[in-house]
Amino acid sequence: MIIWGVRTYHRTTNTGTFHCPKCGDIRQYRHRTGRRFFHLFYIPLIPVKAATEHVQCMTCKTRYRPEVVAQAPAAPPAA
Repeated sequence: MIIWGVRTYHRTTNTGTFHCPKCGDIRQYRHRTGRRFFHLFYIPLIPVKAATEHVQCMTCKTRYRPEVVAQAPAAPPAA
């Protein structure tokens, strides 16, 4: 029996701080890029294509598009 398939592997390319929309505060993030590989017996052999990239909050583990890092946090409501 031959086991083969395609799987995405991610790696961290950058880290920093940003305003997490889910947490509602300034949090640490990691910018991750993915790459799809053809694998045989669970060993990645041939890179197939680049996958999407995302920013992941280190606190809540939610993934966002990379543009969220450049957005300024929403202003608090006036009292």
